[in-house]
Amino acid sequence: MHQYAYGTTYANRFDVDYLAISPWEGDQLFEETHHRVIEDRPLRETLSSLPNNSEADPKRISAVVEYFWRQSSAVTNISPDRAIGIWDEPHTHVTHDDLCAY
Repeated sequence: MHQYAYGTTYANRFDVDYLAISPWEGDQLFEETHHRVIEDRPLRETLSSLPNNSEADPKRISAVVEYFWRQSSAVTNISPDRAIGIWDEPHTHVTHDDLCAY
């Protein structure tokens, strides 16, 4: 829930898309949703197949970077608990890999 709130706040603040790996409980609980499910099936399957632990974070980020590289777009990994200036205007797509509550 905290991760979703952070992602949607960031997306709303900078008028960017917030993409989720899959539908989730919030789709049924909340009147409005503020995300889209990733349309690229191979990326979605790769991300959902990885365990939710810090050891899988590099694989998750690599899959996202590879996807954006294929789209000829840049992506920056942000980590809110370690980064300075994360609320600066984004100049690329952004992703985050940290599972802590922001």
